[in-house]
Amino acid sequence: MPSMGIERVFLGSGQHCLHAVVDHLLDRFPPDGRRWNLAELLLLLPGSRAGRRLRTLLRERATVLHLQLVPPDITTIGRLADRVLVPEYETASALAERLAWIAAIRSSDQPVQDRLLGRNRSEDGPYPDEAVEAMAATLVSVEAEVAGAGMDFQGISDHAFMEGNPDALRWRDLSSLQIWHDQWLREHGFERRDARTSAFLDGHRKVLAPRHIGIISADLNTMQRRMIDSLVETGSSVFGMIHAPQDDESCFDDYGCVVPAVWSNRIIDIDDRIRHVGDGPEDQIGCIVDLLGSLGPFDPDDVSVGLPDESLLPICRRVLPEWGVPVHEPLGVRMDQSRIGRILGLLERFLEQKEASDFAALVREPIVERWIRAADDSDTELLERFDRYREDCLPMHIGTGLPDRHASLARMLRPTIVRLDELRASTAGPESMVDQIEAMLLELLNPSMDLLQSDDRAVLEAVGSILDELLHLRPLLDGCSAASLLRLMRGELAAQSVGTSTTEAAVDLLGWLDCHLDDADTLLIAGCNESMLPMSVNADPFLPNELRSAIGLVDNERRLARDAYLLDATLRSGRVVHLVSGQRGPDGENQVPSRLLLTG
Repeated sequence: MPSMGIERVFLGSGQHCLHAVVDHLLDRFPPDGRRWNLAELLLLLPGSRAGRRLRTLLRERATVLHLQLVPPDITTIGRLADRVLVPEYETASALAERLAWIAAIRSSDQPVQDRLLGRNRSEDGPYPDEAVEAMAATLVSVEAEVAGAGMDFQGISDHAFMEGNPDALRWRDLSSLQIWHDQWLREHGFERRDARTSAFLDGHRKVLAPRHIGIISADLNTMQRRMIDSLVETGSSVFGMIHAPQDDESCFDDYGCVVPAVWSNRIIDIDDRIRHVGDGPEDQIGCIVDLLGSLGPFDPDDVSVGLPDESLLPICRRVLPEWGVPVHEPLGVRMDQSRIGRILGLLERFLEQKEASDFAALVREPIVERWIRAADDSDTELLERFDRYREDCLPMHIGTGLPDRHASLARMLRPTIVRLDELRASTAGPESMVDQIEAMLLELLNPSMDLLQSDDRAVLEAVGSILDELLHLRPLLDGCSAASLLRLMRGELAAQSVGTSTTEAAVDLLGWLDCHLDDADTLLIAGCNESMLPMSVNADPFLPNELRSAIGLVDNERRLARDAYLLDATLRSGRVVHLVSGQRGPDGENQVPSRLLLTG
């Protein structure tokens, strides 16, 4: 049922959305004397970057008006349950969820594993750990997305869409595994965040409802809508802030979200002077450079570059500084792609296979090279000697014994290889295995500690937190090898980013969904091509577009409507905006401009 208890607030157009939000909050919650008290307000935004910026804008406004600010609680919409629900069990982290799915898959019968993992039943032997762990990570993501529709795997299995569907048997399998997975978590004192939300909606969980809730969102899933309705019923005053004029009232539903039927056919007026076309990816970034040059002298902090096509990010990262434009990535670089994360991946591969090619990649990492040299202070040219050994002997695997003509190299490598062999052969319990990995990493990094940069230290801090969590989850780590633990660690690092710190003015490089709530005066958007803007999902192995539509998940039509609104609101926000599309993709294939650029 539509919610009738949510007030829709139209912020108008002509200025940045977050600036209009600050204006509205000042009117809605006027200061009491010199005190601006927003303590009873929970603000829900689409992303954490917008939340950080809004906090800054609130502080700046309070300073200008000489007010003492009591700030609101600001979080993302996805973290609403964490703010308001009282847990009965400890909420399972993504890592605990993945371990539960690994255990569930391993506990299932061979035919179930075959249908899930795709191996022909005639083949012998268990599935490799890497395949099971990858599927477990996928199921964590699928489970969270399905929960957003207010459903579980049983609900999908029973859905009319599955009648006669070839995937029906696999969803029945997943339904049984999810029941096993949830029971296994509860036996270990954990529960899924989504299970806690479902219990609240069924009236079986307490809630700490804030007095006021403000929302900025172009789209909310079914579970989020139901939660907001329940909070209204408990007495919370909820208002949705819409970055559009009152005249567009019919374009938004009772929650302040876009009406797909309206926005999918919306005509967006785009001046030809702000549309640009480049040939390939490099040419698109060349257009960005030309546009920056056309601005004349500018403050980099007043300019942002949006990239719906993430493949353009490395090119921006390289080309713009070459032209004297400093860049900053607010969302940072994925930690598993940092040099510490890369070393963990190479260690995991070598521990799994002990191949000479993996060891060669390890040796080429300066941190690892210094670790090897620390055990032998000779002036031996390690990389050159190792390359000559591989050319001479063509080894598939690497061990401590090398031919006599490579004896000096063997002496250098032996302590390192022995250390890694000990870790590979270890059958210690989870707690001891985690301790051994931590000790090995400390040994490896010790010779390079003075040379580590701030981003390395940020990644190391995250690694330390992951090791602590692994110790906390040790009852769930039955039989994990060192390689498996390193894979789990890299999986956790993949979900975190390390920001490029800078104290100087720089142009921010943004993803598409951050562009609308960014408040730079000039926004240059490259990669405005079909399938990137809007993003289309058709070939998902678990949740193809037809199934998404049937169960109420975000599908291509809703994604089109959301992106049409975000582009329209951005163009009407009073800033300078330019849109760049490309004729060819990174692979050389022809591309067409986004349909959103062709509606007028």
